[in-house]
Amino acid sequence: MLSRLQREIIRPRAQLRKAMLNIAVQRSGVLLPRNETVELGMILVAGYTRLCLLRLLPSRYLISRRRRIPKSTDWRDRVLHGLPPLFFRALLRVKKRTFDYLRARLDLTSTDLVYSKSGRPQLSVAVQLSTSLYRLGHYGNGASGILIAQRFGVSSGTVINATPRALSAVLRWEADEIQ
Repeated sequence: MLSRLQREIIRPRAQLRKAMLNIAVQRSGVLLPRNETVELGMILVAGYTRLCLLRLLPSRYLISRRRRIPKSTDWRDRVLHGLPPLFFRALLRVKKRTFDYLRARLDLTSTDLVYSKSGRPQLSVAVQLSTSLYRLGHYGNGASGILIAQRFGVSSGTVINATPRALSAVLRWEADEIQ
């Protein structure tokens, strides 16, 4: 018994042979020389390959996108900044006043680092800074990009990209602050 994949491979071969035979017969009853037949066969194979790839396009992801992990921005937007100072400091490892200072200074001075160069909408400076501080303040499983992403309602790539952005923006101030 042939597998589905084997049947899909055998079927185009048979179709290719039939198409080549039809092309040869349609040419006024005269069979084509071998080099033209090969050329036409290559064109047909390329066309069929394109059709197969177009058929595969909808299922190109290895992981189903229908089973995405739900994320919510409610915690970062409503709960995080409403926490008592002790809990806020336990999560981000800075006081609220320090966080507000960093955010305001980043808003003013580092637009080229924390904002996207491609023109796409970028996360706010507060979200990038809070994910970075949370990641830097934890270790082990607590610093996992996936867990932080779920907590803050962003993708894990955003967490990974936001951390160096925020750090390089803060390190720019070194020349101004340390004299």
